[in-house]
Amino acid sequence: AALSALAGSVVYRRSRVRRQRRLMQAEQSRSASQGGRLRFRSMGGILRANRDFRNYMLGMMIFGSGNLMVVAMLVVLMNDQLGLDRLTQVLITSSLPILVLCLTVSGWAKVLDRRHIISYRAVHSWTFVAANAFFAAAFIGHAPELLWLGSVLLGAAWGGGHLGWNLGHNDFADDSDSSLYMATHVWLTGLRGLIMPVLGVVFIQVLESHAPGSGALAMLLPLGLTLAGWVWFIRLHRELRGRQPVAER
Repeated sequence: AALSALAGSVVYRRSRVRRQRRLMQAEQSRSASQGGRLRFRSMGGILRANRDFRNYMLGMMIFGSGNLMVVAMLVVLMNDQLGLDRLTQVLITSSLPILVLCLTVSGWAKVLDRRHIISYRAVHSWTFVAANAFFAAAFIGHAPELLWLGSVLLGAAWGGGHLGWNLGHNDFADDSDSSLYMATHVWLTGLRGLIMPVLGVVFIQVLESHAPGSGALAMLLPLGLTLAGWVWFIRLHRELRGRQPVAER
């Protein structure tokens, strides 16, 4: 893994960025005006000032919480509830989703290119909801074959999710403060990434302690969170369309 990371860093060093000099000057100018440091105050400031970005981050906090807890929960439940072998667990939680990600990312790129990130999330988010629905059905109904369908949908969701996560903030930011918007998104993602996998596993243990065998019901938690996030993005999408002139729709 370390050697692969080093090889990747060599590739990145050779990559060229369009308008790199102008982008770097804009970022350095903003950094100098802020004293050269990225402050939590600055991140809080853009959340207060930019209502659309604040609402987007709220949706990502709800929606992303379900996404980030689900893989840890899958590992626990596949081992404890279904007794699947380790190779099958790796294929379902990692190998198959990454393969599908590679096959679907270009299609998602075309969708993202035509839409604002809020409208894109209103379309893309259903894939995570569907994946979690299949996962929940697989454990609650003791139907492990449904895990493969959930894994394929998870990979499709990751394909669109990676694009949206890396590029979505640009629909709210100018060139000069794009890095600050991204930093805010990264910080909030790290916060939920720290908490949610642990919370999901703890939820399984709590259910099992009260009623052995009921841990499968814990999959309703990530399903509910992603569903709530999807509904929130649909609401934001309709609000955004309501503010656009008819000619731009």
